[in-house]
Amino acid sequence: MTKKNYQDKNCDLDTLSKDINSWFSNQGYQVQSNKTEGAWVVQAQKTEAWRKAVGASRAFNIVIQGQPNDFSVEVGIGEWASNLTAGGVAALLTGGSTLFISGLAAGWSKKIESDIWNFIDQKTIFGSRVKSEREITVVKAEEFVEEKLKQLKGAFQGFIDEAAYQAKKVEIQNQSNETKKSAELNEKLLKLKNALDTGILTQTEYETKKAEWIAQSSHAELDTKARLEQQALEREIREREQKERQASQWLESAINQATKGNFSKALETLRQIPNGTEAYFQAQSKISEYEQVIKNQILEQQRIEKEKEELIAKSKNLVALTHNGKRVAAALVDKTIHIVDSVTRKITISAVFGETTFADGEFVIINLVVRNEDKKSRNISASMMTLIDSEGREFQTSSTAMTALTMSGEQKAELWSTQIQPGLDKDITIVFDIPPTAQDLKLKVPSGLFGQPAILPLSLAL
Repeated sequence: MTKKNYQDKNCDLDTLSKDINSWFSNQGYQVQSNKTEGAWVVQAQKTEAWRKAVGASRAFNIVIQGQPNDFSVEVGIGEWASNLTAGGVAALLTGGSTLFISGLAAGWSKKIESDIWNFIDQKTIFGSRVKSEREITVVKAEEFVEEKLKQLKGAFQGFIDEAAYQAKKVEIQNQSNETKKSAELNEKLLKLKNALDTGILTQTEYETKKAEWIAQSSHAELDTKARLEQQALEREIREREQKERQASQWLESAINQATKGNFSKALETLRQIPNGTEAYFQAQSKISEYEQVIKNQILEQQRIEKEKEELIAKSKNLVALTHNGKRVAAALVDKTIHIVDSVTRKITISAVFGETTFADGEFVIINLVVRNEDKKSRNISASMMTLIDSEGREFQTSSTAMTALTMSGEQKAELWSTQIQPGLDKDITIVFDIPPTAQDLKLKVPSGLFGQPAILPLSLAL
């Protein structure tokens, strides 16, 4: 067993024990270690060949005792502890670590012992010193930055934008740098105080140097503060420019929406423009303008609806009702109500098998909903309905067009009379072929022998 004493090495004994453990592991040894108050024990046992040479339970024992600046290391051969508990450590510390071996095994153990001592000496001198307060602070500051940047990266995924992310990242890094600078100053002042205590510096020299270093640190802090203020100003300018660009885009989008007649959507867009931007005051002006447009549209619609109601009331055989959410006129003939559901204009009607029917003028396709409010069934002759224009010309339904429409598979036109039961509705489609210039069209719905036909202006029916 050999022993060495080390002084003034400032060695981290925990780290030294772990390094010895790793060294043996890398050499292919089975290793176990433990620690008690002021002592560290490492045991290393070689492979099967070693066990046969020196005994089944022989192992290298390394014992470290003391403090970082005053400690000893012992290296020897001893029994392999089946369980290196506190009791096993105590046995090794009280002399149970040395056994005598001879022959080839002795030569081998000397070689390994020499290697481990070289390793311990190198680590003691170069690799296992205790970290200073500054170094510990630097490590912690770097760990702080790493952890905060992870959290910041997670927040960037859905909570903050790129500009805010970069600004916060710089702020975190600056905080870390300030912590490191403060730790560096404290370490320098500690060394300065040590020079005073050992008589290297006089009190006056100590105070002068201390004041100089603190002043330098203060200037550095001021420079850092100015730099941070400049960065904050630049960040504010970038955010301001981004806000201005967004506001300008919203204003342009709102104007385009209003141009297309979508004033309600334009108002929604304009109200997103924040106060303080150049676009804000123009947006407020546009909001007032578009609100007035919408108000005028509502008033105009109300006026039209009122006039429509008055015209319907004055017209014979017309009634006002709500269809598809709108107040419209419908024809009331022989206790059946004829409601215009839609009106479509076409030049051609294409059949399923590729045949196309062309209009002499223009096809007008009228879809009706006919409701029987009588107590008995009613026969409706759709082909007897006519269409009248502003010149008083009266157009009959086009049997050719109605046949083509039925053959197209899109709709079924009523060529003949159709029966509607009491209380039920029926969809009926009729087609006319009229001049494209015909205007102010009215649908004429015939009555029975003694009744009056109903004249339903399409302008009131839709």
